[in-house]
Amino acid sequence: MFANETAAFFLLARYSDENFDQTGDLSAEDALLHAQTFIDSILDLFGRINSDMGEVELQTHFYDVGKEYYGGPQNLRAFFRDCYLMLTGRPEGSRIGVMVYILGVDEFKSRMCRRMNDPLGEFK
Repeated sequence: MFANETAAFFLLARYSDENFDQTGDLSAEDALLHAQTFIDSILDLFGRINSDMGEVELQTHFYDVGKEYYGGPQNLRAFFRDCYLMLTGRPEGSRIGVMVYILGVDEFKSRMCRRMNDPLGEFK
C-alpha cells in the first residue's frame, strides 16, 4: 500500500522523542521499527473507524490504537505527534477526533495514504 515507506521512516525519525535517544535522533534501526509501528497502527485504525462515527468515538479509537501500538497511555503523545506529522506536517494540532470528524473519515484515510507514500511531498 505504501510505495515509499523509507521516506515515512525518516520523516518520523526527524521528530523523535526522549523515548529513543536523548540527542533527539533515532538510529536507522529504531527509525525503521518506529515507522513500521506507526504504519501498522494506522492500518489498524483504518479498520476501526468509519464515516458514521462522531468525534468522541473517533477520538476513543485513536486513544485505543495509540495505547495498543505505542506501549500504553504514557506514550500516547508520541502516537498523536506522528499522526499530526503525517496529516499536517506539524507535531501538534487540535483534538484529532474533531479534526478527522470535520475532515471526514474517508478524506483522512486518503490523505494519510498519500502522505505515507510521499510524506515530504507537500512539506518540501
